[in-house]
Amino acid sequence: MHLEEVINDRREIKGKMRRIDKSTEEYGVLKNEQYALKIIANATYGIFGYFASRWYCRECGASSAALGRFYITKVMNLAKEENFELIYGDTDSMMIKVPEEMSREKLRKIGENFAEKLNSELPGIIEIEFRELYQGGIFVTRERGEQGAKKRYALLDYQGNIEVRGFETVRRDWCELSKKIQRQILTTILKDRNPNKAVQIVRDTIKNIKSGKTELEDLTIFEQITKPISQYKQIGPHVKAAIKARERGRPVGEGTIIGFVITKGTGSISDRAEPVEDVKPNQYDPEYYIEHQILPASMRVLKALGMTEKEVLSGKVQVDLSKFFKK
Repeated sequence: MHLEEVINDRREIKGKMRRIDKSTEEYGVLKNEQYALKIIANATYGIFGYFASRWYCRECGASSAALGRFYITKVMNLAKEENFELIYGDTDSMMIKVPEEMSREKLRKIGENFAEKLNSELPGIIEIEFRELYQGGIFVTRERGEQGAKKRYALLDYQGNIEVRGFETVRRDWCELSKKIQRQILTTILKDRNPNKAVQIVRDTIKNIKSGKTELEDLTIFEQITKPISQYKQIGPHVKAAIKARERGRPVGEGTIIGFVITKGTGSISDRAEPVEDVKPNQYDPEYYIEHQILPASMRVLKALGMTEKEVLSGKVQVDLSKFFKK
């Protein structure tokens, strides 16, 4: 299929999505379809830069990247010329702030008009889409040496919906409790605008973990076995748990999703990873989950507000959230 057809098909699907309730099954299906087309379109660029690809062409890959940087910079500069405050700009998105107070209707009109102006200056099938208005958001930059998503933010729209990108709430390799508490923190800060309440959520969660009141299903980490176990050189926790499950008579192979819990005891974290089916409620390791799951997931958000781990665990928190919201 021609790349232009892929992009046009995705554009058509996104147009349908704007006319459908986000809570419906049809919206979810369309969302998955447009995302699949996005991956296909992106892969067309990726294969130019992959040396083992049939269509490998370093010059094409470099040209695509250079043109991408050129038009991203162009759009950002045009936003500045219109006196918008640039909050964030990256590969496929830009977030701007209007410096003065005005109604939502007027803000939407300004956004739509700006997108229309940009599209008149962009060539070919390159097109800017005005997506949504947001009343507040939290943006977290990746720390030095940290792996993972470059984009990490949470946005609150005017209908009360929270859009999350890059946080642990959307990653499989964290336990359910980490995802749940991070979501609660984001909701409390963005909707309630109450950092002290968010900190208390962390403290209460840690207290429950230490007292053994946390359910195993909330502590289970799920990861997939992506190749034959014999081919793993690095034996991570999920691989160790898979080996134990297989030794205990359960079928485990490439593609299997392993649910495991880190238990008390000596040895490495991998050595203490047990298939969740073999773990009793009092066997999980509280310190592991506090230090490696709950605190990191919580501090991803709270650190962006200027809080320290020490303050979250024991001190009083004084945070001004006014800069995140319109008055």
